[in-house]
Amino acid sequence: MMKYIGYIEIVVGVGLGMGPVIGGLVYGSLRFDGTMYFFGLINTVGLLSCIYLMPSELNILISEEEIA
Repeated sequence: MMKYIGYIEIVVGVGLGMGPVIGGLVYGSLRFDGTMYFFGLINTVGLLSCIYLMPSELNILISEEEIA
């Protein structure tokens, strides 16, 4: 479980570092409307990849007895 938290932290850091650069390049060529559609498409692809690639072990419900 902890290795997934590490992956999340890596992706967040890379996104914060590269996001403004990529956003500036996309905005320079597509302007505002195109930029919003482009990043909406990227978010949709990310959502679908999370749905299909998420390990099933992360979807297991834990009872309150197991937590304590």
